[in-house]
Amino acid sequence: MSEYVRTLSTQTNARCVQAITARQTAVTVSNASFEAYRTVIKLREQAKFTAADARGFLSMSLQAAESAYAERAQERRDTYTFLKQVEQQLSIARAEESDALLDQDHSLLSAGLLRSSSTTFTGGPLGDFRKAVAKTFAAYETMQTFPAPPPLPPGINHSLSCKDAKDERRCMEACYCAVQRAFHGEGINLRVESVRFDPLNFAVCQKDVRAEFVRKAQYIHRVIRAMLESIPK
Repeated sequence: MSEYVRTLSTQTNARCVQAITARQTAVTVSNASFEAYRTVIKLREQAKFTAADARGFLSMSLQAAESAYAERAQERRDTYTFLKQVEQQLSIARAEESDALLDQDHSLLSAGLLRSSSTTFTGGPLGDFRKAVAKTFAAYETMQTFPAPPPLPPGINHSLSCKDAKDERRCMEACYCAVQRAFHGEGINLRVESVRFDPLNFAVCQKDVRAEFVRKAQYIHRVIRAMLESIPK
């Protein structure tokens, strides 16, 4: 009986040891699983932070790029505005200089200090035009007809700069390059012609023709001034 008890006790102790060992193993595995789970959770959190950082960095990069583009665009707008202002100021300065030169030439011509255009006329339409100018402009207040330059003769092509070659709204038959042709040639003083065709001269014309004559004079005077300004100084 005592032998049986000893054997049973030994078996029981062995089973207890096995149970304890199994439980320890389970605890170890459970702890490892828990640590693995914690590691997974940690990695997931890190991944979230990394993704958030990436989105934040990308957002900051886009904002920086948009800001830089906006600054460059504003710089271009400011530069364009500045250049337009300079262009306007230059245009005003040129107009003032042109007016001053015209006033000066008026005074010089009145004092006989500005050489007049040649009074020797050739034949043909251009010669007739020059004769009509010399005769008619001797007294603006009594003018009844306006001496307009002749149009281009057949076979003569318009210049590339003649923008109104086909503009039927112009105030005379002669186009821009036809007017230029009328004031080219030896013996023609453009400064004198600019004074002669100054639109202010025609303010004394008779009322029924005044507006028409002023408009035609403005057209011709604009061409003459452009020719003067194109001469190298």
